[in-house]
Amino acid sequence: MPRPSLKAERSEQIFAAFQRCVAQYGVDGASLERVADAAKLRRSMIRHFVGNRDELINGLAKRLADHFTLDVRETVQQLPRERAATTLIDWLFEPSYASNAEAVLALEALIAAAPRYPKVRKHLLGWFDDIADQFYRIVVSEYPSAEPEDCRDVAMGIIGIYFNTDAIEPLGLDDNYRQSARRAALRLLRTLQT
Repeated sequence: MPRPSLKAERSEQIFAAFQRCVAQYGVDGASLERVADAAKLRRSMIRHFVGNRDELINGLAKRLADHFTLDVRETVQQLPRERAATTLIDWLFEPSYASNAEAVLALEALIAAAPRYPKVRKHLLGWFDDIADQFYRIVVSEYPSAEPEDCRDVAMGIIGIYFNTDAIEPLGLDDNYRQSARRAALRLLRTLQT
């Protein structure tokens, strides 16, 4: 009986280590040596199981984009039909909903590096487009008589407030900041009332 492949297990180990390094040092500072140390593997094992540095960067971008897309879709599926946008805002700004700080920091570093990595840009744009579309549909469902352009603007405003709040979460801000951001998002949503 052949031995089971270690590729999936080692790839996960390498990407987890790379995510930690990108979160801590940025894309440029996440050297293969640092990743190998964090993964407790030889550098040659990174190339063997994942590939070169560009493949590692592109792979992390895809993994994070897929993770955050799935997270939003699962959240959207749980929303009630009535007051879906209001409920989404309540959920997004709950302290318990805050994203994994390491993943957010790694995502921010990848966004900053995206102009130099076309595949990273493509993965992250796909993720963002999906989120923008999901939020737009939720806002329209709560305010069907509002102008579509106004609904899109409000959805983008809510996304911006949420992303900014999530981005500064690693600072350890107290809950007042999240609640203030929640109230701002709700106030923006109410501009669609006729």
